[in-house]
Amino acid sequence: MQSENKNTTPKDKQLKLENELLRLELQEKLGNEMPEIENLPVEVENLLLKSLKSDEENQEKNNMVRLYDYIDQPDFENVENISDEDLKDMLRDLTDYLLTHKIIIDPSFKVSKREMYRFITEDLFNIKIPKDELKGFFSHFRYEDFYPDEHDEIREMIEEFLDRFFIKELQIEDDFFSEKIEVGSDIALTAGEFVNLLKNKKEEIIDFELYKFNLHSLTIDRNISEALYNIDYSITFKNETTLQNEKSVFTGDATFKLEKNEFDFWTICKVSIPGFNFPA
Repeated sequence: MQSENKNTTPKDKQLKLENELLRLELQEKLGNEMPEIENLPVEVENLLLKSLKSDEENQEKNNMVRLYDYIDQPDFENVENISDEDLKDMLRDLTDYLLTHKIIIDPSFKVSKREMYRFITEDLFNIKIPKDELKGFFSHFRYEDFYPDEHDEIREMIEEFLDRFFIKELQIEDDFFSEKIEVGSDIALTAGEFVNLLKNKKEEIIDFELYKFNLHSLTIDRNISEALYNIDYSITFKNETTLQNEKSVFTGDATFKLEKNEFDFWTICKVSIPGFNFPA
């Protein structure tokens, strides 16, 4: 790294920081390390790095192609002009045509044929993709990648949380948590407090068996979601008085409340699981 001259001005320091950021950005794009050039003035290095970045962006831009142009601009009817009777055949013709260009639309059972046709002709046709990605390979596209299902997103988060809760290890760094997690009517814990309490409880457990874990209901109201699972499991632990292993079976409702954070991600803010009562 270049040594800092005693006569370095605030502008030089700002340019040096900008050069570091430009170098990191170019390293990520090119996959190669961008070393500093010894004794090169920061102003000259800044111009050089900006020129390299501009060249890379122009090359990337010139390599992009609209999907509709790549597949020779086919003439398919607008979805509004297709009758219900003709829709099935039109959608089949459309997906067959895409297949001739090695483009596969993965099926979705959550949207209608009309919505799928609209998605392909209005959304997918207009995306831009690097030309090189389309040569010689099949490309797969999913409706859900463009329109994620929040119900699925929340369900997967809760089930991943419970997998770590019971079987693996939750970490304070896990992105499940809100700033505070309610675990009782008057108890709210930080992520660190919640994880540490759970670790202490799990140290007493010898064995765990999950018999049933079924989603009963899941509601979303703007930035708040609530989910209820029917759960049935057993825990084996050692009785410190008798020194014998004892098994307890817990059956009931596990409830979860989630909220969206400032980055628009779902986080868990309330947990209630039969058999786990957290002290204040």
